[in-house]
Amino acid sequence: MKQRFVSRPHRNKTLAYSMIGPTWLTMLVVHFIPISIGILISFRNLTKNNISNIFNTTFIGFANYYKSLFSMKSDFLSSLSVTLRFVIFTVIVSYLLGLACAIIGNSKFKGQTLFRGLMLIPLIIPSIVSLTCLRFMFQQNGIINFLLQQLQIIKDPIVWLVGKNTFYVILVGNIWIRWPLYFSVLLSGMQAISNELYEAASIDGAGFFQKLFYITLPALKENTFITTILIAIWSFNDFNVPYIMLGGGYTSVPDPANLVAINIYRKAFFSLDFSYAAAQSVLMSLLSFTLILIYLKLRKKEG
Repeated sequence: MKQRFVSRPHRNKTLAYSMIGPTWLTMLVVHFIPISIGILISFRNLTKNNISNIFNTTFIGFANYYKSLFSMKSDFLSSLSVTLRFVIFTVIVSYLLGLACAIIGNSKFKGQTLFRGLMLIPLIIPSIVSLTCLRFMFQQNGIINFLLQQLQIIKDPIVWLVGKNTFYVILVGNIWIRWPLYFSVLLSGMQAISNELYEAASIDGAGFFQKLFYITLPALKENTFITTILIAIWSFNDFNVPYIMLGGGYTSVPDPANLVAINIYRKAFFSLDFSYAAAQSVLMSLLSFTLILIYLKLRKKEG
């Protein structure tokens, strides 16, 4: 009887495929199939009136996409404008705050370890806890108005959770849960920079800002870029911040804080216009993929 031998590379491939098989199966069921159904729905006219039979609804082509992108009163473009401002301000403020704290945390002083630990608190605490606390702090009789009145910055309490001020409320909430990532990544990058570079720069008469712009920031370019892309994508897809901070319901989120994710939720589960919401979801996904492709292209160019 002949004994069959299997080559070692073949055995390794079989083992690898058997290990990743359950993962691919899970992704197929949880991600790919729902995404495919969502894309299918976006080309049809699925509303509350015909939800009982998804696949027999009227095929309307790109009508939902056209309505989202080219309608004079497009709620998608309005929410996209809010979301882009939300992302840009979050990235800028989070980066500056994280960089400043990373520079302080990288300095030698008594209590350095304690300082680093305190800066990571927003990253450790669950975001739902942080956002709920911030919501109570921004109430009309909350601590924010109390402090502003004590400092004589305002006379009367400001209504933060209703109207145009809601954009600043969700911006603060998002920055609070995002900036510690900048801090931890930039701090770890600073610790990898050789002290000899700073010593040589000091001998040449370089000051703090010269060291910062010619040594520190160039060395942190890769860390900064990766973190910025991640925070931008997370902020662009954000749903929890406005949902939690403004009352926990899609009807309580006003237009100034109406991010794309919230707008899609409104259209799907309040207006019950499922096809229109599905089309906006596809557009939102395409924009997110665009950010990823930009990141990959720039990484490839640098490599």
